[in-house]
Amino acid sequence: MNQSDVEIDRARPSYKTTFSTQRERTGKLTIKDLVGFFHIPIEVAAKKIQVCPTVIKKICLDAEVRGRAQSEIDTFRQEIANIYARFNG
Repeated sequence: MNQSDVEIDRARPSYKTTFSTQRERTGKLTIKDLVGFFHIPIEVAAKKIQVCPTVIKKICLDAEVRGRAQSEIDTFRQEIANIYARFNG
């Protein structure tokens, strides 16, 4: 690479791609950013934050969150429905 090539490269603006911008944004997310979304399903939370559900799962794993509250609530609701059906059915 000669001197003129280096000058051209420096003069050319560098634009971040959408993918790299998303990666940078999701890299800054923490569990504190997700606390307000634990009461809704992960897919809905992901759409509101504009990330994929895998990002939310990874943040929860990194923060050693055993499970999301919404999934536990759904499990309890199903158990209650099963018990109710057993006694009333």
